[in-house]
Amino acid sequence: MLVESACSTFMDNLVCSLPVTQGNPTPDDVKKCNDIVAIAMRRHPGMIKGLAFINPGYVKETLFEIDRCINDLGMIGVKLYNQYLISDPVVRSVIEKCINYTDEFNSSSSSSLCPLYFIDHLFNRFPDVI
Repeated sequence: MLVESACSTFMDNLVCSLPVTQGNPTPDDVKKCNDIVAIAMRRHPGMIKGLAFINPGYVKETLFEIDRCINDLGMIGVKLYNQYLISDPVVRSVIEKCINYTDEFNSSSSSSLCPLYFIDHLFNRFPDVI
């Protein structure tokens, strides 16, 4: 129904992720969410574009999941788990990977929870991200 509504309003595509908004999702939880988005992408090729949902608290697993989502599932970018600020040191490896990997990096914290000094910190440390 969402795809039909998008088409009827002349939207070219829907960019989707399936984040877990409470608690601390495990790598298995994250993988399940990304697999569901991949199913939707296959059902509506060209219309639904996926963002890999990640939890950077699991660094090794997160970097693997980014590879899997971009290379194997065809996602176009990354959705940062919303409990981490963009300036959190654990996010650094994710940002570094995304700089070289994808044009799309979305952080919930960068828009609604992140003060401007965090954005400034991000820009100074990773000028290619902004």
